[in-house]
Amino acid sequence: GELSEVQRSRQYTVGQAVEDYLAWAKLHTKSARDAEWKLRAYLTPFFEGSEVASLRPVDFDRWLTWAEKQRPMGRRKKAGRGSSVSVDPADQKRRRKATLNRIINVVKACLNKAYRDGRVASDEGWRNLRRFKGADSARVQWLTVAECGRLLNACQPDFRRVVETALLTGARWGELRALRVGDF
Repeated sequence: GELSEVQRSRQYTVGQAVEDYLAWAKLHTKSARDAEWKLRAYLTPFFEGSEVASLRPVDFDRWLTWAEKQRPMGRRKKAGRGSSVSVDPADQKRRRKATLNRIINVVKACLNKAYRDGRVASDEGWRNLRRFKGADSARVQWLTVAECGRLLNACQPDFRRVVETALLTGARWGELRALRVGDF
């Protein structure tokens, strides 16, 4: 016989929700590839085989703890030997939470689509999944006079004028490109 709506929602897994969302995203969004990476790296491995209808807020609390520790391979090149790049641990933690905020957006979009499509009866399990506060704030960092000099010396002559103007005015690239003589 045919399955009832409740039976169908109980058998609808996170993996199926991800596949359905990605199929939809490829047709309707520009960020389908990014969503695919995030869902396959963060949602699918943790909730593999879980039924969407059985998800509870405590599952997402555990998931966040797990996701904070995840370091999926292949997204970023590591700094080479002898690299002088050092990241402040507090800023590293902020950046990690900012990344998780972007992942949370995609996870909620995926699961909310399953709910809107009637594949599950409730969104209670993930409704209260919240983004980290303050993680997406801009990092404020100023170059020293010596760093400005090194930056200018590293630029090609034609581009050096643009960089110097940016340093002197604080204008961004798009703002500099939009400038016209009449603006002065």
